[in-house]
Amino acid sequence: MKKLRTFFHCFYKSIASPKYYLDILKTKPRFTVKYYVVLTLLAALITTLAISVRIFPIAKQDALSFSQQIKNLYPSDLTITLKDGQWTANKPEPVIIPFPKPSGSELGDFENLAVFYKKGTVDDLKTYKTLVLVNETNVVVTDPSGTITSRPIKNFKDMEITADSINKFSDMILKYTPYFLITILALRSAFFYLIGNISSIFFVGIAVYVFAKSNKKNLKFVEALRIGAHTITIPIVLQVIIESAGFALPSSYWFFALNLILALVVAMKLPVSKLEAKTPSQLNTQN
Repeated sequence: MKKLRTFFHCFYKSIASPKYYLDILKTKPRFTVKYYVVLTLLAALITTLAISVRIFPIAKQDALSFSQQIKNLYPSDLTITLKDGQWTANKPEPVIIPFPKPSGSELGDFENLAVFYKKGTVDDLKTYKTLVLVNETNVVVTDPSGTITSRPIKNFKDMEITADSINKFSDMILKYTPYFLITILALRSAFFYLIGNISSIFFVGIAVYVFAKSNKKNLKFVEALRIGAHTITIPIVLQVIIESAGFALPSSYWFFALNLILALVVAMKLPVSKLEAKTPSQLNTQN
């Protein structure tokens, strides 16, 4: 609880009080590192929750549509059996399974998800406009970029593909897709805030260091970086609001520019004399 109180105290002062940076620089660098990590992860969490509220219903509806199309497109009387590195089907070849298309998706020239044809060749990928071609010995897969990969059928486990197994797979897609997308969003947000802003802090630190030296202020480069890591609080707060609300700004340079301006304002307040060391607990008692 004490550490949490210290964080929010530092959060508020990093926004509201340029003079507070004098006390921040009296602590050890790890204080700033911990503050930055907590700040960015908290920003990522809030952004993820806010965006999830918007996209979850849409993702669930798309998953439902995709799941239902898979169920409808796979023939109810089709059975494909894979055993001992060979496959058989209870229908004449080529066995064609169309590609389900969720609303708004772009699948290029693909019309079919898979074609089972023992005499099929790589050229038949284009002939049947299929994503997957299963011939007598290999499973051949292509993608919109034209990359083709293959895997021997003998490497697959024995299985039987029926309408019932497809239905179970479709239900699994329906159940887990929204949560999978939210997980991806959370990882993206964490990377964006935690790692993506480091370059901004670095260049702001350089500018602050040069400014301090040109004005004969006693400031180390690490301390200049620390200033940038704390002044970035306001840009991050604004970024969270923008991301959460779904707004799109025409340029991303505002983030760096705002952080630079705030850091230079703080640098102007710095004294010429050497700073006296302080602990985080002492920071929490500052007014």
